[in-house]
Amino acid sequence: MVNHEVNSTPRGGIVMDAMGMGKTIQTISTMALNLYDEEEYDASVSGVTLIVAPVALLPQWKEEILKHSNKGIFDVRIHHGENKIKNLGELRRCDVVLCSYNAIMNSIPPLRSANSGRMSREEREIWFEEQYQKIRGMFHRIKFFRIVLDESHMIKNPGSRTSVACQRLEAEYKWCLSGTPIVNDLKDIYPVFSVLRHPTAGTHQGFLKLLSGADPAVQGQRIQAVLRGCSMRRTKNDMLMGRPLIQLPKKRERLVELDFTPDERALYNFILQESKNSINKALGSGKLDSGDYSKILVLLLRLRQCVSHPWLILNSVATGFNEDQITSLLTSFRENSPLHRAFTSATSAATSLPSETCAACKTYTTVFPTRCKHVQLCLDCHTEITECPHCSKILTGAPADATLPPLPSFIYSTKTRALADQLLVWRDQNPGQKIILYSLFTQLLDLVQEMLQSDPVFAASTTFARYQGSMSLDDRETSLQQFRTDSNCSILLTSMKAGGVGLNLTDASLVLSLDLWWNRATEDQAFARVHRLGQTKEVEVVRLVVRDTVEQRILQLQKMKMRVAGAALGEGEMKLGRLTMDELLGLFGTVERDANGRRRLM
Repeated sequence: MVNHEVNSTPRGGIVMDAMGMGKTIQTISTMALNLYDEEEYDASVSGVTLIVAPVALLPQWKEEILKHSNKGIFDVRIHHGENKIKNLGELRRCDVVLCSYNAIMNSIPPLRSANSGRMSREEREIWFEEQYQKIRGMFHRIKFFRIVLDESHMIKNPGSRTSVACQRLEAEYKWCLSGTPIVNDLKDIYPVFSVLRHPTAGTHQGFLKLLSGADPAVQGQRIQAVLRGCSMRRTKNDMLMGRPLIQLPKKRERLVELDFTPDERALYNFILQESKNSINKALGSGKLDSGDYSKILVLLLRLRQCVSHPWLILNSVATGFNEDQITSLLTSFRENSPLHRAFTSATSAATSLPSETCAACKTYTTVFPTRCKHVQLCLDCHTEITECPHCSKILTGAPADATLPPLPSFIYSTKTRALADQLLVWRDQNPGQKIILYSLFTQLLDLVQEMLQSDPVFAASTTFARYQGSMSLDDRETSLQQFRTDSNCSILLTSMKAGGVGLNLTDASLVLSLDLWWNRATEDQAFARVHRLGQTKEVEVVRLVVRDTVEQRILQLQKMKMRVAGAALGEGEMKLGRLTMDELLGLFGTVERDANGRRRLM
């Protein structure tokens, strides 16, 4: 990395080493070996190194810098909460500043004004530039010595405010760190080239020229050629003098396929068929072809939740279907079974709630206001959407004024039963080893927590910690310290988004994933929190999926997306990047076309 800083253009680059290969340590070494010397640089260059990372990783970065550098070399400041840097003068006096992507985003003005809809693209750009010069924050009024963007795939959307803000940062040296630089499409890499001011691909026009007139395979080769001159990538399989580049204990991974109970299968088939009916109706009207994916994504969310636990969709079913549909569902359950009783109770309570149009998916159904009170969303969109469409405030927890009754007492689903069985096996065969439980849904983690607290098999002997995005930074750190230092705390319940990026979780050696993400790279990121430098035990990863459900189709989708990333990084064959409509619809079933070419789900 030092050689890239001193002897290459751009001055810096992309470190794409596989997760767990030590990107943080390499960066700290570079900082220590190439220190700022005011006599060597123009007066416009400050001596500040800025490290931008997800907020949960800031304490870990500080700990690693102080641990792996000589005492007194770096004064490390976390710009967050009460410790925020107040002005440009204070910033210039800092040595190393750690801040979140959100802090960088807030250092530039909004990308659009209230009148943007009536402006041409050129007028919007002029308006933004004027606003930027007037009100940009301190992070954009300084030229840093070095910038490091950790988990740089977070800026992959070039038009987002966060991405634009990062692209406008100025520094003598710039580094982007990511084990998954390409998540969905080759175009994911463009903002990184822009940050680096790459001479060939650093402008939007230059990047598009690089890809133009070529089939996907050639596009991948061109991206490889550009990356070769400004990046480093090493994997856990790389060899040096006949030996692995790093010595890690083995990792064993198992995909466990499960079968629904009859009632769960009846519920899933009902949700699937109603989803197909809704999609086919929209296809007939041409709505989905217009690019409005929000409704289909909500339907996919419902299917995924249904696979994990019926309670996750209990209220959305109760508020989202008419009386005839609900009657059809109830008759498919065994009489007086737990699911029959729960759905009967929930649908009865939901009949008294008002219906309006959801601000996100535009479905006419029961809606609840966001906590900021700006918009009303259906329960599905409350689960899927992370920020208010009006004010961009982060949405966490249950919707405001949700008046549906609380969920019934805990019952085991197919997945939670399989989880319980696996925990018992690990307790017998791997005593004393710590476990990470991942889920995409915090509501599912709530149910797992209830299982651990209420089932006598676990309640008396199991201590656990929680780690998720809605927790404050201090609370997250407290949970991590409890998990790492308390020998009795054997399980960490964490969401894949919060606990799957950047953390060092080598205190654990056993991992169980309760559900699948669209992209396998996201899951690999999460598993690499455990299988990484510093791990001393063999690692076992278990992924639970249910047969004959959307999850098996997601597995195929994951394979396709991995081929896209592998092609650009020189590790696989090339295939088209972004999903076609047929591929998206294929998650629900077989797509056929009639004589007029119109699609229909079968």
